[in-house]
Amino acid sequence: MKEKLTTVGTLACLVLLTCLLLVHALAIFPGGAAIRWFFVAFATMIARLDAPAWVQAIGSIVAILAAIGIAMWQRQSDHRKDREREHAAATITAITLHTMLAPIVGTLEGCRKNIARTRNANALEDAKRFHGLLSSLDLPTENQLMTLHHVLPAVAGDLAVGCSRLRQAVLAVGFVVRRDDRNGDWVVDRLGSIDQFLEQALVRVKDARQALASFIRT
Repeated sequence: MKEKLTTVGTLACLVLLTCLLLVHALAIFPGGAAIRWFFVAFATMIARLDAPAWVQAIGSIVAILAAIGIAMWQRQSDHRKDREREHAAATITAITLHTMLAPIVGTLEGCRKNIARTRNANALEDAKRFHGLLSSLDLPTENQLMTLHHVLPAVAGDLAVGCSRLRQAVLAVGFVVRRDDRNGDWVVDRLGSIDQFLEQALVRVKDARQALASFIRT
């Protein structure tokens, strides 16, 4: 009959052996995968030993609970790394957009001031100039807005709305230019309606730029 492994010395040796096994596993396969492999191997070794049933049962339960806990820890660690990557990408995008939005704000403010001073005699020429300025603006891309949305959804939403209003203004001014109507009253009236789009775009873009500046400073 095999000798039972119940002495204190034998159990101490077993603990030492398992610790060495864990160190060896981490040296070869660093990370959570090595720890999970260790506990699986430990449970298998306990089951094969000619130890009392209660030792085998406790060892198996500990191994199972440890494997579950390590899996949860690994998942949380992966989520944390994903959030860190998203935050880093959003920071780079925020810096880029903060710089990009400066000329947009300046152009919108300038166009609104000029629309308020537009007179019938030169209304069509002013409309052509506005169309050239607005259509040449470099707007945020969809990918930039999506990257920003992961961390700053409200700011991304403001920019999306602001860009939408700006595009509507460009289309409206383009319609005035293509029509080539020399009726100054009509052109001035259309520019007044277009100014509402520009005002909405300006408010959204300025708010977004201020929020980006605060995010970058933190």
